[in-house]
Amino acid sequence: RAAWSTLQIEAGADFVMGSGTLQSVRDFIAVAFRVAGMPLSWEGEGVDAKAYDTHGVLRVQVESAFYQQDTKPVIGIPTLLKEKTGWQPDVSFERLVEMMVEAELNLLASSARDQLS
Repeated sequence: RAAWSTLQIEAGADFVMGSGTLQSVRDFIAVAFRVAGMPLSWEGEGVDAKAYDTHGVLRVQVESAFYQQDTKPVIGIPTLLKEKTGWQPDVSFERLVEMMVEAELNLLASSARDQLS
């Protein structure tokens, strides 16, 4: 809807499509694993962070080569988009992650059914 809204106005602009809330990669991972039926327990912070499932199996570990300490949080604030089009986010971060994981799980299930056929 947000992208469609930008196409409905006469003058273009640089619009931000975002929730206006701050989320971390850790937040994303926690929701994704929970939706997949695998809640995690976290230990450590930053580059030393690790997440284990309920059986104690290590599921997430930070790769130091890809870790970047947040020096300035980045938040997508859609003020201009809201002012020009009236659009505002109606899907929460958690629901968006749920939708993404559910779509992947459905795709995997469909692929598995196809292979059995």
